[in-house]
Amino acid sequence: RCGSFGFWLVSLLNIPWTLTFAFVFRRWLIREHAERVQAGYQFSSTDMQWDSWSTIKYPVACSVAGLFAGLFGVGGGIVKGPLMLEMGVEPRVASATAATMILYTSCSASISFVAFGVLPIDYGLFLFVFGAITTFVGQVGLTKFMA
Repeated sequence: RCGSFGFWLVSLLNIPWTLTFAFVFRRWLIREHAERVQAGYQFSSTDMQWDSWSTIKYPVACSVAGLFAGLFGVGGGIVKGPLMLEMGVEPRVASATAATMILYTSCSASISFVAFGVLPIDYGLFLFVFGAITTFVGQVGLTKFMA
């Protein structure tokens, strides 16, 4: 029930889970970066260099961007795409990453709508199949047009 002890417990348990996840991956990224530097890896201008400062700065910036995206009702991928470009990420990588974030956001929203009975399953399945087919046709057509 909304507002109950269980509701707040489950809601607030997301905070330590997210912080633990961020800490583990921060340590992994810093270690991987140090190994590359030690091996003499030559970074290109579009390579992310995950040092101790960037592993704090970028996740905080992305979290704030995600918060504002949620407050304004737009997907996080729409906000984070330009943010990644500003970070120096290669445009193709930023575009693919933003598209992946939009995919996961859309899927989780659709699952929530079905779970709460707001979206009938047959209607959702029709839109999924229709979207998959039109995406395929559009991608093939665009690839042929660009070639």
